[in-house]
Amino acid sequence: MTTDFSTYTDTMLFAVISQSAEQRERAFAELYARYGQKVYLYCTKVMGNRHDANDLYQETWIRFHNAALKAETALDNVAGYLFRIARNLCLNKKRDAKKDLVNFDDFSFGSIDTTLEQKELSELIARALDILDDDYRECFVLHEIEGMPYDELSRITGETVAALKNRVWRARKQVREFLSPFLHEYTERH
Repeated sequence: MTTDFSTYTDTMLFAVISQSAEQRERAFAELYARYGQKVYLYCTKVMGNRHDANDLYQETWIRFHNAALKAETALDNVAGYLFRIARNLCLNKKRDAKKDLVNFDDFSFGSIDTTLEQKELSELIARALDILDDDYRECFVLHEIEGMPYDELSRITGETVAALKNRVWRARKQVREFLSPFLHEYTERH
């Protein structure tokens, strides 16, 4: 009989990975299906280019898998743990590079069949994200784009909810200021 892992909670799946060799691969595959795209988008948006994002995305899942194999206790917040691994890898990569690595040609927000105006807007948003300090960009991406609640973001970053709200507010303000001339031009054309 095959177990339907889609009905398992994240915590239950993590426990299966750490305890059951025969079902480990399927439990990992279920978590990968749940969070793979979100972790990849996070890496892409924080790093600003697909090359680094791909490397860090793969490394995130390798480290997660290895940690799950060694785990001796339950993990209550699997998504938060995954994002914490991705975040640390991204921050380390940025620190080691000591320069901004954003390549706007590699940055994508939408599907391939978007209109020219949507592509232009996506590029503008990517550029707006690029002007943000790393701390602001990270908070903005996780809260505004990924929809992560402040309390979970606080657990991942170790910052207070008040500090995170302030960063997101400042990031919104900076993005709005950057985009306002372009959006004004767009509304005049339509």
